[in-house]
Amino acid sequence: MFVLESGPASGQVVLLVHALGLDHTMWASQQAALGEEFRLVMPDLPGLGRSRLEGPTGLERSVEACAERLAYGGGPAIVAGVSYGGWVGAMLAARHPKLVSGLVISGVRPDIPRYLAGFQAIAFRMTPARELRRGDPVPRHELKTERANLIAATRELTAIDLWSSLKLITAPTVVFAPSRDLFVRHHVSAVAAAVGNAHLVPLPGGTHLWPVRHPSPLTDHIRALASFGGNEDVCHRR
Repeated sequence: MFVLESGPASGQVVLLVHALGLDHTMWASQQAALGEEFRLVMPDLPGLGRSRLEGPTGLERSVEACAERLAYGGGPAIVAGVSYGGWVGAMLAARHPKLVSGLVISGVRPDIPRYLAGFQAIAFRMTPARELRRGDPVPRHELKTERANLIAATRELTAIDLWSSLKLITAPTVVFAPSRDLFVRHHVSAVAAAVGNAHLVPLPGGTHLWPVRHPSPLTDHIRALASFGGNEDVCHRR
């Protein structure tokens, strides 16, 4: 799995997990804001981005690949994930609690209706392969492989029951509630309530992929979790 790292080797580890259709480059703003304080670990999940040829993608494989990287790279880490990356982060925190000192997620709902997954799969199928290059020279057949992996990952979400994972999370958790995220806004409160140690953070005007253009809320909460050493008080328990 391709992983971009930046920041001081002695810094608190922060794992940033990207959304479907994006890659590690979605975290450019976070890298600029946090790169001198934290050791940022930014993977391209298996089957996606620069890891597009490393077999098919999938939540199970992504979670274990991230766990292996943290175990190798000196975790525990603060883990932040958006959309698909939020699913990966939540499942990682549930299955490998010793590797996760804090969790920040956004754009996550516990179950995905088939019709929504179908719409997203159609959108990926219609995405020109050249848009997946993200500025890199990539052979067309490799881009087609990534597009197929994106469609498969979208369809897999309909079979995932995230409730069981949410209930197992013990790390202090921040759940963002972007007001303009139509995909999840009616489900965010239930996600936060399912986690025993979670703080729900409203984000007026926020869209599904808000951290790309508005990094401050995410960077501020990562700093807060790090400053308190993962102490649950930073999440203002309900």
